[in-house]
Amino acid sequence: MLIDYKQAVQMAEREVAGREEFIYFNFASAGVKRCVYVKDGEPSCLVGRILINNHIAPVKFFREQSEPGGYNDDAFEDIVPPLWHQFGVEFTDKAERFLKILQSHQDSGHSWGISLKYAKEYMEKWDSSND
Repeated sequence: MLIDYKQAVQMAEREVAGREEFIYFNFASAGVKRCVYVKDGEPSCLVGRILINNHIAPVKFFREQSEPGGYNDDAFEDIVPPLWHQFGVEFTDKAERFLKILQSHQDSGHSWGISLKYAKEYMEKWDSSND
């Protein structure tokens, strides 16, 4: 399965719809801010919701934070190779960059609506600089 930029944006827009003001945060032990794809067996962060709710990766791929061997708190670019090896999922460079920017902006404490807007604007600038 190949996911392109347009598909990635559409999936993100569906997840953000109605939750534009939502600010994701998840505090682990010692008060360290840590975002995870899955919490309590459910999709948690925005990119986790995109991947799981669109059947790109199952919840068990990420595993709970306390379980060894999972990818639950890895950066998006670090889970791309295992997604390919385990599920045959590929992302175009543009789709991968978009999701990475989206995740980074969310992890910096911005609302999902602002994160989506920022990631789309970033990609428009990136496009024009790579023509």
